[in-house]
Amino acid sequence: MQTTNLFAELLLIGFGASIWLLQLLGFADIHFAELAKEFPNQQIVWAGLAIAILYILGILTDRIADHLMDKRNRKILMKIYENDYHQLLKDRAFLFKESSPIVENLAYGRSRMRICRGWLFNLVPIMILGNIHLIGKISGMKVFFFNLFGLLFMVGFYFAWKKLTTKEYGKVRRISQILRNEKPSVLIPEPGN
Repeated sequence: MQTTNLFAELLLIGFGASIWLLQLLGFADIHFAELAKEFPNQQIVWAGLAIAILYILGILTDRIADHLMDKRNRKILMKIYENDYHQLLKDRAFLFKESSPIVENLAYGRSRMRICRGWLFNLVPIMILGNIHLIGKISGMKVFFFNLFGLLFMVGFYFAWKKLTTKEYGKVRRISQILRNEKPSVLIPEPGN
């Protein structure tokens, strides 16, 4: 995976973290408009600072979400690899050695997995803080729809992450077996099935 792609992916995840951090700062009555007035005509500096902060938040969020999802991830991995983690490492090493296009395809899938996992994590504090902020300020129906859409996104991100993770491990196993001229032991449905 190219560094630019990973950078963009972490910015996207960091953007989600910035939403709930700004919600927290709003509760603490910290406003950046006052700070920006102190340094007028510094848009480039502020943009660079914002990108750096989003990137750092993306890294932190990705690591935390990865840790929180590790047990579920290992359960999927062990099911596909029949409790043989060492075989996954061998298959990945084989693919890195044998096929650059396949590795690029797998990297794209992992990128989507990380984005889903990061946003699944980010939606929890966004929902909690959003409810604290919104209840009593807008109608109950609007709060209901905020929660409904938030929960739908959370469920969608979870199932997308789960499916992408399952396909990732299945592809690694199946493709490495095919390239070694072995009979694939894991059948993963083709895209669209």
